[in-house]
Amino acid sequence: MNKSKELIMHILKNRVKCNITEIVKLLYLIELMYYKNNDKQRLSEYKYIRYYYWPYDRKIIEDIENLEQEGIVSHDIITGSTGDEIIYYQLSEQGEEIKPTELTDDEIQIIDEYLTNLSGFRWTGLTKIAYGTKPMEAFQATLGWTEHFREELNFDAE
Repeated sequence: MNKSKELIMHILKNRVKCNITEIVKLLYLIELMYYKNNDKQRLSEYKYIRYYYWPYDRKIIEDIENLEQEGIVSHDIITGSTGDEIIYYQLSEQGEEIKPTELTDDEIQIIDEYLTNLSGFRWTGLTKIAYGTKPMEAFQATLGWTEHFREELNFDAE
């Protein structure tokens, strides 16, 4: 298990049912806060690019799919109010039993603080927060538009 997958698992352990938008935005925000507050160190191997509605790395989807194939993550499909199907992910019983081996206790404590600070936000609130970060502001990114589309975000942006 690598640190990136453990980070996804930790998010799912601490948030009841997350859709992909919430997972990706939480990963980005946690990673950015950690980077800014811990001597520019990264928690994961993800490289976030400017994508339609969020900072994004395709590897996140691959990691979630791998965790699901391994029986660590499961999902439910719920029909939203507009008739769209929304996939919500959660840890399986097997996933709940797995203890982190790559994330340190100190990292987990910091991640938990960030998750607590973001606990009241679902996907729309997380979207607003993500678009208000310095890396997204450096691109003058607006929701749904494609300024600097597919360019890597600079975590050092001021």
